[in-house]
Amino acid sequence: MDRARRNRRGRYQSQNNSTADQYNTRTTKPWSFLSGFYSFMIMCCLLSVIYLMLEYHCHTCNTKCDLNGITRNINDISRNLSLMKNNYEDLEIKLSKFSQELPKLEGQMEILEALANTVETKDFGWNPNSPLLLNAERIQTHSVFDSGNFSKVAKQNIFKPDLGID
Repeated sequence: MDRARRNRRGRYQSQNNSTADQYNTRTTKPWSFLSGFYSFMIMCCLLSVIYLMLEYHCHTCNTKCDLNGITRNINDISRNLSLMKNNYEDLEIKLSKFSQELPKLEGQMEILEALANTVETKDFGWNPNSPLLLNAERIQTHSVFDSGNFSKVAKQNIFKPDLGID
């Protein structure tokens, strides 16, 4: 005798043995070489596609973020900056030397201007086409030292001709 079991709500639980339940249970097929080979090939293809996609992604990321190239460029920039700093320091030293020499050059320019003015105002100019004759009377009457523009060194060296013979 089949007794139906009663649940808490008072309803009876039916036991229907239908054919749909029998089809739900999967029947296992025996293993075959071709089905295993096909499964293996599908898995290999999927893994190779995944590998190629990751390889492409890594390659594009590496070209964008090439750390060796970036460090090389940073080293080049630092080397160029140190070279610019050294050149700037050299330029600064040369400018300071030039600024120290500038008063000496200005003094020499004043002496040359005074000499040129004296030669123009006095009739003591030298014409390169005419031979230079030293006339003691002319030197005594037309002295370049009358204006007082020269220092003692210029006065002492004016009568010493530079012949290039020592």
